[in-house]
Amino acid sequence: MTTKQALFDAIEQLPEQYFTDVLQYVQQLARNVKSPTSNPPTESSDPLADFIGATSHGSLAANLDSEFSYPLLQFAGILSDEEAAQLQSLIYQEFE
Repeated sequence: MTTKQALFDAIEQLPEQYFTDVLQYVQQLARNVKSPTSNPPTESSDPLADFIGATSHGSLAANLDSEFSYPLLQFAGILSDEEAAQLQSLIYQEFE
């Protein structure tokens, strides 16, 4: 049996409600084959080519953290590893 025939057989065994999903997946694969993204963009085709190295001319994120408040930061690191593991275990048990 060829891979193609095995694929057809597997699709035939699926409930019809999955046909749309399979079709969309196959169409996405076909689009990727037609326009592979594995080729890196050239300088003429890449709209961001002019920005390469822009961060070396200045800091784009200068003082970014000072614009935001982190109210929960005061609680960082207050649990031991054992306490954190116990808390995580309780959370998993409660919400499974």
